[in-house]
Amino acid sequence: AEGGPFAYVLDPGASHDPSAVFEFMELMSKSGIEFVRSSEEFTAGGRSFPAGSYVIPPQAFRPYVVDLMEAKTYPDRRQYPGGPPEPPYDMTGYELRFQMGLEVASVREPFGLPAGAWGDVAVAPGEIRGEGEAGFLVHGNSNWVYRALRAHAPGQDWSRTTRSIATPSGDVPPGAFWLPSLGSAAARAMSDEFGLTLTALSERPPSPSTASARVPRIAIYRSYQAAMPEGWTRWVLDSYGLEWENVWDTSVKAGDLSNYDVLIIPSQGARAIAAGHSPDAMPAAYAGGLGAEGAAALKAFVDSGGRIVAFDQAVDYAIETFDLPFRNRASGLSSQEFFIPGSIIRLEVDPGHPLGYGMSEDAVSLFARSQVLERTGTLSDATTPVCYASSDYLVSGWTLGGDEVLAGRTAAAQVQVGAGTVVLFAFTPHFRGQPRNTFKLLFNALVGSTMDVPSGASGLNCS
Repeated sequence: AEGGPFAYVLDPGASHDPSAVFEFMELMSKSGIEFVRSSEEFTAGGRSFPAGSYVIPPQAFRPYVVDLMEAKTYPDRRQYPGGPPEPPYDMTGYELRFQMGLEVASVREPFGLPAGAWGDVAVAPGEIRGEGEAGFLVHGNSNWVYRALRAHAPGQDWSRTTRSIATPSGDVPPGAFWLPSLGSAAARAMSDEFGLTLTALSERPPSPSTASARVPRIAIYRSYQAAMPEGWTRWVLDSYGLEWENVWDTSVKAGDLSNYDVLIIPSQGARAIAAGHSPDAMPAAYAGGLGAEGAAALKAFVDSGGRIVAFDQAVDYAIETFDLPFRNRASGLSSQEFFIPGSIIRLEVDPGHPLGYGMSEDAVSLFARSQVLERTGTLSDATTPVCYASSDYLVSGWTLGGDEVLAGRTAAAQVQVGAGTVVLFAFTPHFRGQPRNTFKLLFNALVGSTMDVPSGASGLNCS
């Protein structure tokens, strides 16, 4: 009666990652939203939808559904005329439709609802393509692939494709998982349980189109100042089948990180990481942060082949500690110069780069007072596979100064340091455990620590 669509329709096969549709509909079920999973093909709004599509019709809690679906245009509110922006209570754009990378049809004309099961959520059917007994390529577009590997291929050797593989049943994009020892029964179980697409091959992928990989040994830095993003990181890795261990200031400063392939530094200010609690405020064991000893230990870890992955506010610490060829453009700017307190921003991604495997070229991030990276010279040892879109970058919310500061700039970079690498994410791709559409950036950064990737992954030309 007050405008907007009559119903929303989600066809799992239309979204880049069908697992995100399942997870979204589970959230709708837990929220008490009514929906039907169709048991038949149907037409709505002049379009045909297959059986297995979800329809969210008009209902009492429709405003809640609309709130999670429709982009926001947040008003330009100032503390006083001509003054700085008035910060919102929380986010100005946050819709799960975008954060989870969902393809949603907004049907405005009323239509007869299809037959089906009300409130039922089911894994969208997977697919096994091709024929052959050499092994299987598991397509990398699903966040559930690590859960599937853990369940149906534990202990098996696997590698990832570094370029598109042409097969009789179609091209398989870069970042697929090559499992030469996976049997047909396990492949079918993997596809059925997790809705994955697999392609059978009659011979191994041609050399050098694969790079060996394995489950990474992950450490998560946990400051005694207790940064909330550290908890999000643990939750996401737990949810998707990747094991981890915490390392505290004392264990980092002890200098032995050789039991790990990669160390995550969650979003936290550089001073908090380096200095930690004041000795006047805490017992000595919990004061001082990483300090000079911790920084030296991190450098030694990377020089010997380890990987550091820093998110959002922590990129300042990583840039300073490793003297990286980037600067944070958002650093030191007033809110009148640059202000994105919590908005959905469009990304451009290189799916052929190891950080972008399994991603769509177009993605979005939740930018919540996050960072913007800028090159500071010739970067022969650095690649930039993720950029903030150069135009039409605001999907939902409010931005001030985005044209001057953010548009077209670097959102993620990978820098070679000694025998290892440092990966910088100017935002948090797993912010609050919500943006499923960028979880793969996190996972790729971790698994990439175990890969010997051939040269040629140059990334995008972010400014």
